[in-house]
Amino acid sequence: MINELEIWSVLLANPTFGNEIQNLLDIGELIWLRGWAEANAGNVSIRLPESITESLIQLLHCNVKNYVWFLVSSTGSRYREFNKLGLQNFNLIGLDKADFKSGISNKQIIFPEYRKPTSEWVTHLSVHEWLYQNRDNDTIVLHAHPTDWITISNCRKYKDSKPELIKEIRESLPELNIYFPQGITLLPFAVPGSDELAELTVKGLNQSKIVIWEKHGILITAKDVNCAFDYLEIVSKAASVYLAHGN
Repeated sequence: MINELEIWSVLLANPTFGNEIQNLLDIGELIWLRGWAEANAGNVSIRLPESITESLIQLLHCNVKNYVWFLVSSTGSRYREFNKLGLQNFNLIGLDKADFKSGISNKQIIFPEYRKPTSEWVTHLSVHEWLYQNRDNDTIVLHAHPTDWITISNCRKYKDSKPELIKEIRESLPELNIYFPQGITLLPFAVPGSDELAELTVKGLNQSKIVIWEKHGILITAKDVNCAFDYLEIVSKAASVYLAHGN
């Protein structure tokens, strides 16, 4: 029988990834405290470094040498419980490396099988495939529900005047231009967890590290957890300032 606690210990002990996992646990609680992830809203996935693969082969008792691995938040997991429940908030998902590199990841190993990965995994996977080909240093995909951005995406201007809206928000907080010189991508509504949302998101990431999902939230890609949280803080501050102007 596979011991989840043993796998968790190996991940935390990894010299290149243990600190990243602890950062994820801590930041999960911060995301909830900021009001950016009500109940079980939001999800996150991280592509694991190859240095972990050999340990996983031994622990999972399967031939996964040519697989790329991800730590993915599970369906029903809550950001506020990341520290409390540890690995119980997540799935490990392994994909055949050749398929992943070609963007057709059909074969998956999901551990544990009784726990389902987030319903947004379709989008996360599509984004990770695209990142591997185009922005390989970005290994984290983070989704949250900042109230300010959901509010803005319900406004008429979001639908009718996206370029003007982005310009006004960028002018509201000059720091936004420093961190995101390429801007922010505003996407139309698509059903959460759908193939359409995945396709729209990947197209949007060609323009920016941040995409806004209409009436839903925000998705960010970054090189590590701290960087992703920095991005989330900055873009949320810009939206808050914009709304405070009375727009």
